[in-house]
Amino acid sequence: MTAAPILARTLKYTVTISRGENSGKVYSFEKSVVTIGRGSENDIVLSEDVKVSRSHLALKISHGQVLAKNISEKNFVLIDGDKYDEKAIDEKAQIQLGGTILQLKIDVPPPAVVLSAAPSASPANLRLASASDAIPMLGNSATTSPSTDFRPMPPPLNKNSFSYATDTQKSDSRVTFYGIILILGACAAWFVMRTNATSSSSAQGDGVPLISKNGVVRTEADVMRKIEESANKVLELRKQQENSAQNTVQYQAAQEHYIKGFRDYRQKQYARAIQSFQAALSFYPQHELARKYYVQAQRKFDESIDQSMSLGRKYYKKQNFQMCQSSFAQVMIMLKDTSKPKYREAKQMYDECSLRLEGRY
Repeated sequence: MTAAPILARTLKYTVTISRGENSGKVYSFEKSVVTIGRGSENDIVLSEDVKVSRSHLALKISHGQVLAKNISEKNFVLIDGDKYDEKAIDEKAQIQLGGTILQLKIDVPPPAVVLSAAPSASPANLRLASASDAIPMLGNSATTSPSTDFRPMPPPLNKNSFSYATDTQKSDSRVTFYGIILILGACAAWFVMRTNATSSSSAQGDGVPLISKNGVVRTEADVMRKIEESANKVLELRKQQENSAQNTVQYQAAQEHYIKGFRDYRQKQYARAIQSFQAALSFYPQHELARKYYVQAQRKFDESIDQSMSLGRKYYKKQNFQMCQSSFAQVMIMLKDTSKPKYREAKQMYDECSLRLEGRY
């Protein structure tokens, strides 16, 4: 005759939604595993919370505690504001997944009765098992009162008891041996299946297979498709942001200055174009066209200054002082800033050309 438990300890608890979909709703459970997610197959369904995965959280009973385990591959679980993959929780803990917050309440159950029989020549001893220790209640030769501090009664030591313990140890050893063999066989079968899947993918020309953290086989082609999809999403989001920004007052004002500056740019009025583009960028710094033509107008303006300076020197060498005077005057009008070196050079050459022109008459 072998010892076997007749009634196991159970744990009852309730889950209350304190914030989010169905706020205030209470769920009661008395099972080892409870799942929570958007999918209809879960024990608690949060179908309207878009930040919750289809299968997001599992509550498991282990050693008289409730463990919260994140079973989502994309989203996370917060317990009291900190991110955990798995954690034992108490009644004060707040569990957040997506936009939903859950509160757990554990109902302490009465101690469960465990009946066991030990092989002995005497009648069976009945023992009451509590959550912490076993208290003997019935024996074959003693009676007890509720106020007495009892201790477990050791089974009688005899030849049959030692034989029973030896047989039990041998049985446990065989179970352990066969369990190891079964696990090794499962690992070998998984390795063969993965090798076949990898060979099949390579034969189809999908590229070198890659293994992700969750054991899913992916190829280089799959990775490239993911990258392309992400790039398309980025472009789409940027386009949406630009469209939303174009409805603002700042963008409309910047657009008016940009159009004015572009008109001056086409008419080669680069100085005025630069001012308009600067005004557009002051209203809306992200205006790409205004920034682009501002740089081009600045470059064209500098080229015009250099061209007028070069032309003035050419006329000076040919002693055409009237045209020399006109070229350097044009430089001073365009620059306007007397502190710039090119302006001072043009002013000096303008004065010299003017004096030489007066000396002729």
